[in-house]
Amino acid sequence: TLEAKRLQGVDFFVGLTFPVGNLKTCATLICGGWGGSVTGISSIDGFDASENNTSSYQRYEDDKWYAIKLRVTPENLSAWVGEKQVIDEDIKDKKIAVRSGPIESYLPLSLTTFNTTSAIRNIKLTPIAEKK
Repeated sequence: TLEAKRLQGVDFFVGLTFPVGNLKTCATLICGGWGGSVTGISSIDGFDASENNTSSYQRYEDDKWYAIKLRVTPENLSAWVGEKQVIDEDIKDKKIAVRSGPIESYLPLSLTTFNTTSAIRNIKLTPIAEKK
């Protein structure tokens, strides 16, 4: 979980890259991409956040804090913006990877922006207990 706000700019203010199952298999949660509103996961089966089932348009206002929650399991990726669940994607048997390019140097865990300045606070990592 984290809180983030876009201070200025026109593109994503949260690019949360995270491992999925192991440290070499990673993806990125994008909030505010492709001109400021696309939210989704890059990449699933070679498709970016703007092109796959996780893609949605969210309205983000400048200088407003947003609570972002990401839940990662080997079989599912889920995300919330505030109380609204915006992603619930089964990933079993799907190819998970980051978008090719500079983001590859930020594995396995990072926060990035693009053409945007953002503020981030209250970052918390919580392990999920395995089912027995």
